[in-house]
Amino acid sequence: MTFREFQSLRREVIDLEPISGCDWHKGVPGFTYEVVIGAGLHIEKNNDAWKGTPAEPFAYMLVIANNDWLSNDLTELERKLYVFAIDEGYFPQG
Repeated sequence: MTFREFQSLRREVIDLEPISGCDWHKGVPGFTYEVVIGAGLHIEKNNDAWKGTPAEPFAYMLVIANNDWLSNDLTELERKLYVFAIDEGYFPQG
């Protein structure tokens, strides 16, 4: 799968909880990338929980294991998620 093909899988959702399986994502908006059913690949969008925190000025957040990135550049975060998905064997690089 190429990076552009990965990006074409992007779906905007208003509640990441069903995708991530994490109760703290209830009502949190974001984008999902369903490369494999149940993969849970997602990027969080800025939301009310970010108000008054260092994350507030940013539009998006990606968390992978113990690493997190805040950015206004969705493509930058998608590329990190794409590389992670390849490294974890979700699909071969195209």
